[in-house]
Amino acid sequence: MPGQNLQIIPGSITYEYYANQDINYKNRCNPPLGLPMAPPFPVASVTTDLQNPSWIITNMPGICDLYKSNYLIIKFNAKILPQLHGTKTNSASIIDGINTLISPVNYSIDQVGVLGIFKEADTEIAENGQSFNYIITVSNNGSVPLDHLIITDMLPDCVSVNGQISIKDALATTIPYTTSGGLTININPTAQIFPGNDFTITIPVVKSGSGNCCNESVSVTAVMTTSGVELDANYGSPEAPAACVTGTECCDIDGFEATIQETNGSFNVSINGGSVPLQEVEISMVDYHIEYADEACKPDDLGAFGTLTTSTANLNTLILNTGDNGTSSLSWLLGNPSVINSSVNLDILYPDVLNLACCDVSFYFCLKVKVKDVNCNVCEKIICYSSDPDPEPCEIDIKPFSQGNKYCVGDTINLNWSGTTPSGQVNISLFDNTTNTVYAVLANGISNTGTYTYTIPSSIPCDPPRSWSLIVEDAEGLCLDRSDKFIIECCIPQCDCGEWLTNSISIKGYFKKIPRDPKEKITIPINFESKVECGNKIQLKPAMNYTFTAPNYVCNPENCAVVYHWEVVDAHGTILSGNGKTFNYSFNGYGQYQIIFTPICGGKRCAPCIIYVTIDKFTPLPDEP
Repeated sequence: MPGQNLQIIPGSITYEYYANQDINYKNRCNPPLGLPMAPPFPVASVTTDLQNPSWIITNMPGICDLYKSNYLIIKFNAKILPQLHGTKTNSASIIDGINTLISPVNYSIDQVGVLGIFKEADTEIAENGQSFNYIITVSNNGSVPLDHLIITDMLPDCVSVNGQISIKDALATTIPYTTSGGLTININPTAQIFPGNDFTITIPVVKSGSGNCCNESVSVTAVMTTSGVELDANYGSPEAPAACVTGTECCDIDGFEATIQETNGSFNVSINGGSVPLQEVEISMVDYHIEYADEACKPDDLGAFGTLTTSTANLNTLILNTGDNGTSSLSWLLGNPSVINSSVNLDILYPDVLNLACCDVSFYFCLKVKVKDVNCNVCEKIICYSSDPDPEPCEIDIKPFSQGNKYCVGDTINLNWSGTTPSGQVNISLFDNTTNTVYAVLANGISNTGTYTYTIPSSIPCDPPRSWSLIVEDAEGLCLDRSDKFIIECCIPQCDCGEWLTNSISIKGYFKKIPRDPKEKITIPINFESKVECGNKIQLKPAMNYTFTAPNYVCNPENCAVVYHWEVVDAHGTILSGNGKTFNYSFNGYGQYQIIFTPICGGKRCAPCIIYVTIDKFTPLPDEP
């Protein structure tokens, strides 16, 4: 079954053998074969690949009667796994050592939307201050691509996000997103999850506090690309939380706190022991990780590392154990109990690093601070430190448009947003909600100023009206936000009369005949040329051929198209009229004429430009040179 998403159920395989039957039964769906018998020859199934099963049939007998046949029927159930909707063809083939026979059968996959989500932590135990990852898997278990994915994950108070969230598709390609609220993840609306595929979301967090920490539930919504129907799914509940981690530390001392801070390569551990005197204090290394910029930077021998040294010999009235410096644990056990609210200076031995400028190293460690008070109550706290700087925030929040949600061609949209991006730059694109695609990239790598003005071009599809959104995305694709949907209509403009930009009708004269259609090119030389201002007169000759061109006119607003209507009028009324900025005409009689160009804006006739033409009585034209 290559290229398909079917899977055989091995336990469902059965065999039926029918001997000496009518050969024509092979062309019937339910022939009257009678009672089956077990095959009297070996038949072995090979189901190591559940999507491509095969059978080995050994010594199946033939038959000499031309009108008879022996039949072996193999039946099994197959599970239809997620795959794209439509008509599929499943084929079975048989190879007898010489020939290969193939028999296909069609089946159809309906358009079904099935959305799934699952969440887990990548560790079971996490102490106070330790980092771990939540892993969310969003699955498309239907037969239609899904987009517009939104994940809602209300993180518990015992964790906080500690790094950059990562979203990968089935090909490990990074998917852009934005976040908001407790934790709402808006995946790039153009990103589609195809049937049978997953999106994997990794959320790095740090735990605060001891004991159990449970994330109760996570949910997701998505839209079927074929129908626009919204789907939803959730995982977890208060009774069965989606993901939990637990801690081994315990604390029976009220008010005890411990924190760590780095200062110029050394560390200070602040201890607030509460109101009861402490008789023992122990600080020990419990976890140490190191990461080199390149494997070549890692020396063969890392040397000794992670050991603790302190110059704090006396912690109030408690005394440091002799010989603890330079080990993985420091203890103040001797001396007299006292209330402690002070700090301990620590130097921590680092691993060896090759002395190369390009060999950077980052490290992460956790310390356990354990104390016992005079009442023999014990408290343990885990405190951690990482040399990695906090990731630069990447967040974009588009503000609602002030003009409303319907626009016309030629309108401007003032796009405003807030937030910072690590690159300091953004890309802006126009998203077509009808086709679920990016229609155009409007700006690429511009400064993240929080504002952009978009003028809707006349070339944009608008008939019928269409739904659009604007997307602002970090130039490196780390985060984005999409505006609310808005409608763009062609909007027949409300045109009004404007003004003449020029004030003269252009006239050209020809002795030879010219085309009647002014759109046809005139190739003969011009014998006469003049410009006459509106309202003025000119004397022309009969039997000569002329072209008249109107002055330029602009409607109000300027994007309204102007239509020119022309007329030739004599003492008895209109002789000829038409539309166009230029027309050709020959005067066949003498007398007074009017040439009238009337501009029309939005169907409204505006003030015309009129010139007056006098045609002399006919006189022969001079011979052409």
